[in-house]
Amino acid sequence: ALTVLIALFLQGKPQSEAQVVFVNKKQSISKGVTQLLKKTQMWCIFLYSSAIYLSLPLLGAFWGTTYLTTKGFKSPQAAFIVSMIWLGLAIGSPLWGKTSDRLKRRKPFIVSCAIIGVICSLLILFGSFNHIFVLCVLFFCIGLAGSGQNIGFALITENASSSLRATALGLNNTLLMAMAALIPPLVTLIIKSN
Repeated sequence: ALTVLIALFLQGKPQSEAQVVFVNKKQSISKGVTQLLKKTQMWCIFLYSSAIYLSLPLLGAFWGTTYLTTKGFKSPQAAFIVSMIWLGLAIGSPLWGKTSDRLKRRKPFIVSCAIIGVICSLLILFGSFNHIFVLCVLFFCIGLAGSGQNIGFALITENASSSLRATALGLNNTLLMAMAALIPPLVTLIIKSN
């Protein structure tokens, strides 16, 4: 099905020559990465994207179901509640992207996502909610907040020079996945040591 959709909707050629960016092959990748890492704006975007996305694998894949079963939910109920994170991500990603594109503003959305994420995380961890509907809403909002990481990709394309844009996007994605791979096991060690 994916192959059919790609064949039907993906354009093989850009609509105009202005959309084509030729990469300078003489410049090494390490030099490009070094140039990016010297820019504070890029670091802020990389760290924001990584931090806002981190709750998704942490609660959605590693600890969400276990946490909810310790609160008394059966495994199928806990898994259903946790799945709301991914529904929130699926709805939030195009919603935040389209809305921030339309309003031509990024900062209010990344700040809002961060605030929503912190508030909902605190309510999940320290609130005494045991009602499935309330927890579904909170986990859904965590997914909405986590989808703010997609705005980071838009910020990169707007702030990186065209010759470094692909490198910046790749570096952002690498840091996102590195944090998602490294932090959950670290949290697991902290939880098991207590």
